Amino acid sequence: REKLTNSIRLQWRRLKSHVERLDSQVSLTQMSKSTTGDSVPPRETCEKEVERLKLEIQQCKDFIQTQQHHLQQKLSTPCDEDAAL
Repeated sequence: REKLTNSIRLQWRRLKSHVERLDSQVSLTQMSKSTTGDSVPPRETCEKEVERLKLEIQQCKDFIQTQQHHLQQKLSTPCDEDAAL
């Protein structure tokens, strides 16, 4: 159980870090757009990138939800050692 919990925590930290990096990239892109108007990529390119990022964020959220569900199941199921006592 502890190994599973630690594994989920590690995955959660990695995922959280990844989402924070994505958020940072979006912020930098938005700041860049507001300061430089001459090197803006075509609208379709921006829209595709936004859609890709939205999909990636949704996949991360789904993954987090699945991991939380698995953790809840493991925490609510007694371990073999607990059952033996």
